[in-house]
Amino acid sequence: MRYNVKNLSDGELVKLRDAAISEYNERVSHINMRRATLTGHINGVNGSHVSSRLFRNPTDPSQTWTGRGRRPFWYVKAVKNGTKPEALRA
Repeated sequence: MRYNVKNLSDGELVKLRDAAISEYNERVSHINMRRATLTGHINGVNGSHVSSRLFRNPTDPSQTWTGRGRRPFWYVKAVKNGTKPEALRA
C-alpha cells in the first residue's frame, strides 16, 4: 500500500511506522530469522557479549572476519587454496 506521507499528520505517521514495524517483525518470524541477524547485532539473548575469533585477510590486512555469519570470499578462497584457518587468525 502506498501513502503520500506529506499529507499525513504526526499521529498518522506514528501509526504507519508502528504498523510497518509490526509487519516487519511478522515477516521475519515467518522466515525463521532473528531480527539481530538482519540488523547485524551479534549479542546473545541476554545481551551478553559473545567472544569472537578474528581472522585477517593475508593479502589485505584491513579485511577481517569475526568468525560469525557468512564466510567472506577471501576466507573461503584462502582455505580452498590450502591455507589452514588457524593461519588466518589475527
